Amino acid sequence: MVKLKVEKREVKQPVRSTQIRGVVYGKELEENVLVSVDYNTFEKTYNEFGGSSILTLEVEGEEHDVLIKAIQVDPRKDIISHVDFYAVVKGQVIDVEVPFEFIGESNAVKQGSVLNTAMHEITVKTLPRNIPSSLEVDLSKLENEGDAIRLEDISLPEGVEFATENLEETIVSAIPAVEAADEIDDEEVEFAEEKEGEEGEENKDSGGEESKTEEKK
Repeated sequence: MVKLKVEKREVKQPVRSTQIRGVVYGKELEENVLVSVDYNTFEKTYNEFGGSSILTLEVEGEEHDVLIKAIQVDPRKDIISHVDFYAVVKGQVIDVEVPFEFIGESNAVKQGSVLNTAMHEITVKTLPRNIPSSLEVDLSKLENEGDAIRLEDISLPEGVEFATENLEETIVSAIPAVEAADEIDDEEVEFAEEKEGEEGEENKDSGGEESKTEEKK
């Protein structure tokens, strides 16, 4: 199991620019533990193992098995600013998001269809020791246009089950290229309308500020 060393910190305690603020929480802990972790070390670990692998967190001599439950990214600097570690209890079933791994080649795509991916990850219920790193989705099952792969088509490891009961949900399908192009056009129109709305609101706001300034004069 991968180990990650962190340091305890106090509320509002400043951290070095090379560190990330974090918190450890869970049923096995009497109270939340505020921590800081080296940025480069965490980023490397997260990129390699993601949020579906159990890590051993070393907190000043104590060890906790944890999941990376959530990360916050600073939108201005595009860097990780905070991380939530969830301490798991051994022998207790948990909900965890597991990514899909798309393998194989689709014959429908070779004939001109386009892949329409509806899901990239799914929540499963399992014991911490049974968490799979990913679930394989074999695209070769998409032989003809209109074919789809659903949750019910996925083989789960022993001791793992989907959190949802709707196993007819589509993961990926092969759709006509024209239909895919129409969807892209609709998305672009929707995006343009949203931008126009935002710009209109900004103009209203700026106009209001100018009026206030003129009134003060």
